[in-house]
Amino acid sequence: MLPENVTELPAYLEYPASGPLASVFEKETKFRQMQVRELRTRLFEIVRVVKDSSSTIKIYAQHISHKLEYMSVRHGIKVSGTADLALKTWAKNLIGDYRFDTWSDIDTVLPITFLVDKMENARLVLGGVEGSILDIWGGEYEFDNQTVRLHKRLGRRAPTVLEYGRNILSAESDESIESAYTSVVPFATYTPESQEGDSRQQDPVLRPSPKAMWIVSMYRCTPTGELKSLIFPANLKMKAREKARRRISQLLKS
Repeated sequence: MLPENVTELPAYLEYPASGPLASVFEKETKFRQMQVRELRTRLFEIVRVVKDSSSTIKIYAQHISHKLEYMSVRHGIKVSGTADLALKTWAKNLIGDYRFDTWSDIDTVLPITFLVDKMENARLVLGGVEGSILDIWGGEYEFDNQTVRLHKRLGRRAPTVLEYGRNILSAESDESIESAYTSVVPFATYTPESQEGDSRQQDPVLRPSPKAMWIVSMYRCTPTGELKSLIFPANLKMKAREKARRRISQLLKS
């Protein structure tokens, strides 16, 4: 189980390149780390593998909860209730390949709206920006693999500091999937025209594209989809729309 500040720390491993398990350490391979004190395991996913001239493989991994950075939520969902209801609604409206369970003991009744233009991924809806669940209800997160809990108050934290160095004189192969996206969730933004006699400036409106998601399957480089929310002007001309589609395809292919 990881408090919010501890999940920011990656797992770092070193393994002999000639070892019997060397071929196992590939990007998106998942492994569990045992917590002896709590008799629980933490689920991690390898996001980066470095093979250099030192005959040692360097493996970097992130906690499974970081998959939320590559997922989105449905735009405009409104909730009024407890933090537990907000989290359950968040989980029900996730867009992506993973599912998360939720829980909270915060019973304060408050409203929230999930806005993709302010919270560009599912993790930011939980916390990190104004208007997020953490911003509105407060508390402390605990990530128990694919279960998200928001406590009124979590116990004493004991974060572990991980440090590593790199010999810049050596040759190395560095593979990472941390910035790889295979799918785009498009949204359009426009400003409504004011009615006759109304001089007030209208607020911009965000709406989902008629095509809920663009997935370029032939360019998929990972087993699971990594989503990116993009916002376009609603008044794009046809040529501009086609240009935008081609650009997205190029981004997903690269």
